[in-house]
Amino acid sequence: MFHEEGYLIFISDIMMDYNESMFWLKEGISYRKKQMNLSLRRKMQYKYQEFRLKRLLKSIDVRTIYEAGCGYGRITNILRNVFPRSIIYACDISKEQLNQTKKHPKTKYFVDSVYNSRGKRKGDLSIAVELFMHIKPENIEKALKPFIDFSSKHIINIDWFDPAFKGKSNFCFQHDYKGFYEKLVEYPYFYKEIDLTVPIIGVKQKIFHVEIEN
Repeated sequence: MFHEEGYLIFISDIMMDYNESMFWLKEGISYRKKQMNLSLRRKMQYKYQEFRLKRLLKSIDVRTIYEAGCGYGRITNILRNVFPRSIIYACDISKEQLNQTKKHPKTKYFVDSVYNSRGKRKGDLSIAVELFMHIKPENIEKALKPFIDFSSKHIINIDWFDPAFKGKSNFCFQHDYKGFYEKLVEYPYFYKEIDLTVPIIGVKQKIFHVEIEN
């Protein structure tokens, strides 16, 4: 079972019946309600995650954004506040979650899978928060490729990351994002990681940021 604090991130034994789409279509029905009843530790983790993400976003200039796995719009709202004039394409497979988002004329919500292409270099930022940790290892490259291809400037994902942890979960996975970016990004780029670990909270997480040279 996935711990609310987010410790179960490295997988050695995976249940063969985990189907990403089916699991999250079902989970999406009650996900927003569960998010309103988080533990204090998880709420603190979200606050710090959002604080560091806002700091990073305010340092870049983007006009067209693709958010993969937007859910009920927690990160979409941050993007809208930081980039009020930008166009945001926010995607999720859960229609139930998209129905709970805040509507805005410059935010285009649509039901779709992260595996589907959005075209190449169509926008300035591809962003996903706590999405790719739920993609099975055999599918992660297929999921990252269209996500990476969309942006001509910035690629950001936030996911659990703790190389020292040895555990297992049915739907949380740890991936080598740096390695996949080296393999899949077709243009020269700068890469950095921002550690979001706060000892008192106990959650290990990182921001992975690719800035493509233009």
